[in-house]
Amino acid sequence: MRQVRVTELLRCPQYKPLSFMDEYQLYGLVAHAVVESRMPVHCVREPELKLRLHIDDEEVELVGHPDVICGSEIYEIKPYPKLTNQLKIFSRQLLIYGNMYKRLYFETPRLVLIFYKVAMEGVSVDKQEVFYEDIWDWLTTWVRNYVHLTEKGKLYVRTYLCSSCGLRKECPLFTVYRDKKLVFIPRGE
Repeated sequence: MRQVRVTELLRCPQYKPLSFMDEYQLYGLVAHAVVESRMPVHCVREPELKLRLHIDDEEVELVGHPDVICGSEIYEIKPYPKLTNQLKIFSRQLLIYGNMYKRLYFETPRLVLIFYKVAMEGVSVDKQEVFYEDIWDWLTTWVRNYVHLTEKGKLYVRTYLCSSCGLRKECPLFTVYRDKKLVFIPRGE
């Protein structure tokens, strides 16, 4: 059975995690720990949501790890977004988790984004609710497209990510996409 992670659906196909932890990631790790320590004790940190989908007579398992689930409240902890596009991506990630949760537990969750800022004074926190909407058809279509494209060994350029990326001028994917036509690029080229 094929596994697809929620972050794969939203992340740039060029993304490669660093083999070491840089300063930015370290700040994020500390901020996460600080924010999570303020949550009630009964909350579950990094729970695994697994949902099986039937995509064209094939079983696909969608896997996600929201930061915290407290009863029917789902929290994602993120740094303050620099651009509106980042906020859209964070919200969409939370909506996917909400749709998975509803299918698994038959209950509409409350979705909350917690933003943190790390400063000399400590970690400041702000909350924003993301209103739940049923995006099931959109989600299954996206998973279907993702599965078919990656099976064919091609990458799909997600332009909503490109517009907020600081590396787009150096990126071979963005360079090819620049004329605003839909582009599929074979892996490894």
